[in-house]
Amino acid sequence: MTVSAPAPNSLLIDGIGTLVSNDPGLGEGILGEVADAALVIEGDRVAWAGPAARAPGADTRVDAGGRCVIPGFVDSHSHIVFAGDRSREFAARMSGRPYEAGGIRTTVAATRSATEAELLGNATRLLREARAQGTTTLEIKSGYG
Repeated sequence: MTVSAPAPNSLLIDGIGTLVSNDPGLGEGILGEVADAALVIEGDRVAWAGPAARAPGADTRVDAGGRCVIPGFVDSHSHIVFAGDRSREFAARMSGRPYEAGGIRTTVAATRSATEAELLGNATRLLREARAQGTTTLEIKSGYG
């Protein structure tokens, strides 16, 4: 792709040690890996990706410092709307004790007794954490009635 003039609000990220494009036609192997890569973002989309030596201009430049750039994580099955926790059950299993801590019934009961504000607050906290860790898309399942 050739761009003659930078698009408004475009961002060039260069200095990418390895870009995982997931496009075997763009790079090497089934992951489409491109060494010494760059990409250009326009608005909310990637407008160009490839070798840094062929990168078009952009309004703003960020040097990735040789880091690897990978696609964001897509979580197609999450349960972030819940209350309570199952830490006692986890601790019991890790110490070899039999399954006796209540299982999912523990969090089902806590979820059913929680207020809407409590559920929303917990889900918001978990969503922020997921985004901070690189999740770009999240599907939320209920599972708690």
